[in-house]
Amino acid sequence: MSTKFKWGIVGPGMIANAFADAVKVVSDAEVIAVSGRNIDKVNEFADRHNITKRYGTCDGVIEDKDVDAVYIALPNTLHYEYIKKAIDAGKPVLCEKPLVLNAAQSEKIIAYAREKKVFLMEAIWTRFQPIHQTIKEWIANGEIGDISMIHADFAFNVPWPAGDRHINNELGGGAIMDVGVYVVAYMHQILEQHPDKVIGLAHVDENSVDVKNSFIMSYKNGVIVSGSTAVVTDIPQDCYIYGSKGHIVVKNFWRSTGAYIEFRGEKIKEATAPFVGNGYEGEAIEVMNCVRAGKTESDLLPLNDSLAYAKIVTDLRKEWNVTFPGEEI
Repeated sequence: MSTKFKWGIVGPGMIANAFADAVKVVSDAEVIAVSGRNIDKVNEFADRHNITKRYGTCDGVIEDKDVDAVYIALPNTLHYEYIKKAIDAGKPVLCEKPLVLNAAQSEKIIAYAREKKVFLMEAIWTRFQPIHQTIKEWIANGEIGDISMIHADFAFNVPWPAGDRHINNELGGGAIMDVGVYVVAYMHQILEQHPDKVIGLAHVDENSVDVKNSFIMSYKNGVIVSGSTAVVTDIPQDCYIYGSKGHIVVKNFWRSTGAYIEFRGEKIKEATAPFVGNGYEGEAIEVMNCVRAGKTESDLLPLNDSLAYAKIVTDLRKEWNVTFPGEEI
């Protein structure tokens, strides 16, 4: 492996643009290749980011011997296939959330990565944002006492074009898959344990897409968590962590650079932690550090966590009778 870490991107979409921009602020990394199913989009993406190697098939980057790790940003329904191809090629993988479609696929692909001893991590970028370390320290130091309840929302309303992946069942779309994963993952990040019960409600549209939902998770220590997610409704994207001595407010929790503690209407502590780039650089750096250290998974976001998230999301979709083409859950 060269001194400069060489990334390859599979899928030149919106999130991939953000990831490529993030890599530019990492001094010892660069994106050297991009691949996709539409060569015009690949070329447009490569021109924007000054990427030399361009492939008109998704396999191109995976087969490139100069690429040190691949970032997969394809539609959800293609994640499993291309993670497996990357593992077969011995390429470390960072795959956009959700890692794969369901719990069964998660179990299979995680077991496969471990069997082949190839690095794999889900791209839950909130796990690596600096402000959350401060929040964890506040909680560990007893700043808000014992946690009792947590609430988070992640919802937005965009006039999606017909067939857009966010509202397309055939591409694994829907609120719980696109933004609900972040809420579920963030609760685990705070509590460091898995819920013992999960219930939820969803509005499923005529295209079999859960466009909005709410869910509640309860834990053995008595903590109750609630969340709402949607792709057709604007809601402030904030998280509230309620304790016996006050509560923490995390504005825009999924991309936050600041948080504060409030007690009975009075703000008693505040912290900021701006991004170096756009916030995606943290996950890239974690992958690079792990691969260089010879690790096959991250200690900060282990694969068992990703499996736990997949089980929760899969169970909720079972409740709502939301499945994707050819899927049995």
